[in-house]
Amino acid sequence: MNLTKEIGVTGELHLCLNGHTVTGKTASMRIFATAGVGGETLTLCDCTAKTVDGVYTAGKLTGSHNTNTGAGGGAIFLRSGGELKLFDGIICDNSTVAGGGAIYASKATIEMHNGLFSGNIAKNAAGEWKTGGAIYLQDTAMTMYGGEITGNESNDGAGIHLA
Repeated sequence: MNLTKEIGVTGELHLCLNGHTVTGKTASMRIFATAGVGGETLTLCDCTAKTVDGVYTAGKLTGSHNTNTGAGGGAIFLRSGGELKLFDGIICDNSTVAGGGAIYASKATIEMHNGLFSGNIAKNAAGEWKTGGAIYLQDTAMTMYGGEITGNESNDGAGIHLA
């Protein structure tokens, strides 16, 4: 599936990849708080995920590029009260010109139960590195129960940047 527009989540969205790939062009999956209320939840899972001979395979959220200099997050943007629950799946090869090549989260909550963040980049068009190659956290609670964050790029916090 190719994303051509941003997806705004105003309630709950359960996205079960089941081995499929969601590819963004200039779009991002986004979770926005509605009128400051919060409570929006994105659950990303993959029931087909497996590791064979050390190689992890699962559905992917990939290829999004966020050019908004005021709000980062190449693939996912979580704002006040938003929540992301990740149960397996791969978030890879996304980029932003601000912070958080894969995810930018401010006053939100993230739970990671397995999964992989890889190849995400925070760098602007002038070639200046930004923060949080994979994940940029600002006043956000993140709990990681398993999974891997590897091979992401930025100048400060190639994996996770805590603001």
